[in-house]
Amino acid sequence: MNAEISYNLDKVLGTLQKRFLWKWFIQRVIFVSFPALFVAVGLEGIWRWAFGTVFIFSIISFVWRYGLDLWYNKPSVTYGHLTKFSKRIRGPRHYYILINDIQIRVPKEVWLTVEEKKGYEVYYSPRSKWLMSYRESTLA
Repeated sequence: MNAEISYNLDKVLGTLQKRFLWKWFIQRVIFVSFPALFVAVGLEGIWRWAFGTVFIFSIISFVWRYGLDLWYNKPSVTYGHLTKFSKRIRGPRHYYILINDIQIRVPKEVWLTVEEKKGYEVYYSPRSKWLMSYRESTLA
């Protein structure tokens, strides 16, 4: 893999980034929100309200995290020296970089290629905190 990923650096989300965010948004709505709605429909009383509330708050959360990134169509940019780390809560391991106190999720291939303590220019989705693009920078 190339040492840099440069999908789109003109401060507008490209097709690849939009497709990625749409995929995550739709997956979250289908696999989290709608099951809560289906359970709520089959229940009575307080349980219906409880699962209905889960449905409403999950929709609001996913629209905030992924929908607004798509709506505003502008990645955030930061410059600096990065630190990388990974977490495994359940399932597969997730890879992150930390730059200027911003935790950004990255693909494993990127995590393996970036070097800690080097200066980078990083473009990321501002609410969902996913890497959109990066390159080495002398500004950091």
